[in-house]
Order: sequence, then C-alpha cells, then structure tokens
Amino acid sequence: NTTFAWWQVRSVNSYGASSWTTQDTPFTTAFCEDPISPTVFIASPANGATISGIVSISANALDNVGISKIEFYVDGALLNTVSSSPYSTNWNTSGLVQGSTHVLSTKAYDPAGNVGISSSVNVTIADTTTPTVSIASPENGSLLKSPVAISTSATDNIGITKIEFWKDSDTSSFYSCSDSN
Repeated sequence: NTTFAWWQVRSVNSYGASSWTTQDTPFTTAFCEDPISPTVFIASPANGATISGIVSISANALDNVGISKIEFYVDGALLNTVSSSPYSTNWNTSGLVQGSTHVLSTKAYDPAGNVGISSSVNVTIADTTTPTVSIASPENGSLLKSPVAISTSATDNIGITKIEFWKDSDTSSFYSCSDSN
C-alpha cells in the first residue's frame, strides 16, 4: 500500500512564536504488511523440571522486524508482560500444592501485531515437606528377645514409599520395607 500526502512543517520557539514552511512538500510513504509471526520458546525452566520458591522463567524470541512484547502464562492465566530483552519474569510458587503440575507458555508480539505462541513446558512443584516417623513399639527401654517386631508410624503430605530401620546408627547395614498400600 502506498500513501501520497502533502505536508507542511511548523516550528515553535519557547515564546510561542511560530513559522510554517513556505511551500507544501509531497511525500510518498509505503506501508508494507508484515505477515510473519515471531517464533518464541521458553528457555528455562526445562520441560519436566521440578521447581520451588521464586522461579525465573525466561524466553527467547525472533522476528523479521522485532519483538514488541512477550507475555508469560501459567496454566493459561497471564503472569506478566515484558517489553524488552532479556525476556524473563519471576513466578512465586510458594503456597502451591506440592507435587502439582503446572503448564508454562509464552506469546511473542511483533510491531505489526503478529503473535507467536511457544510450546508448553510442564513443571512440577517440589515436595519440600519432610516425612515424620516414630517408633510405636517396642517402647523405649524395653527388654527385647529375638526376633523383635518393630511397629512404626510414618506420615507425609505426598505419601511414604519406604521405611528404613537402622541398628545402632550403623549405616553400613540396615533393614528396609515398603508399604504397598
């Protein structure tokens, strides 16, 4: 598309006095459409990463004209918009359910309004809660005969996968069992 227009230019000083050009000046302006969308991808965190706390999400984008902004999304909801490189933002994962999975994505915009959408990155919130365990029986100080039955109580916010029994703090040999429930 080409636009042809006549222009005049005016200058104004600090006292408000002004002056115009003495003649109209023709200009031809060409407007080229930009049909090419940006490409964008999430550089970090990696797909499948386990994360916790304040997490930096960074993206890289390319376009034939330039990048005007990048939007960062978590589970489809806009987290933040960044208008200059480096394209990164922080995400506070505190308070999210440990072990839960979330989907990160980005959208890159060029000056013509074209939009590029990244592939999704799936991340898992780390389980930072330590399990608790106690010996239910035998009671402390009990006189024992072989074989000894030991009963324990263990809890965790995600689940217990294994209980290990250590004799006299000997870390070279221990007993272990798994609960199939």
